[in-house]
Amino acid sequence: MSKEDLHALAESFAQKFAADDEMSERLGVEIYRQLADGRPVAAASLADSLGRAADNVTEALHELPSVYIGFDDRDRVLEWGGFGLDGGNNRFTVRGNPMYAWCALDALFVPTVLGESARVEATDPKTGKSLSLSVTPDGVDNADPTSMVMTFALLGMEAFPDFENFSFQKTTFFFESETSALSWLEENPGPAMISLEEGFAIGGLILRAWFPSVLGDS
Repeated sequence: MSKEDLHALAESFAQKFAADDEMSERLGVEIYRQLADGRPVAAASLADSLGRAADNVTEALHELPSVYIGFDDRDRVLEWGGFGLDGGNNRFTVRGNPMYAWCALDALFVPTVLGESARVEATDPKTGKSLSLSVTPDGVDNADPTSMVMTFALLGMEAFPDFENFSFQKTTFFFESETSALSWLEENPGPAMISLEEGFAIGGLILRAWFPSVLGDS
């Protein structure tokens, strides 16, 4: 699949799951920003920031796709759209708070939503090597090793036509090198291998399609 085709598919995927209106976009972005404080996010806190009634926000939260959001036993948000307080393949530190990003793409686009830099630590699923990188709203810095690449897959690619055999967390990883990624792909065919820069660009494209009113010019 060419990079142009991958970009087009990413935009189509993002638009399929985009928010219905500007207020829903603002809610989605605000969840990310409050989660980055490193604690569960209550509907009342979101309501205060958005100028909405808490009951309306609670209802809106439970209308979000369940595959993207998780709650604790007090109905507070623990994870949202690939980012949260537990789980995930990648350790993600922002504002000094230890967090998690579910897949490699999430680790690349969350700093853009936040408008803040983050430190990401991951493990190559093929070699077990520890990897690290800094991600800013403008791109990737200080990748260690510098030879890092990533794999990437989207619902709609020929190998993943539906949700039944698709998972970001099982297909989208950081690798120490092209050699490592290609070796893993021999055993796990379907995803594409791309550079970190390409992954960051695709993440930005998806964000602008998800949240055009809030992040469309970022």
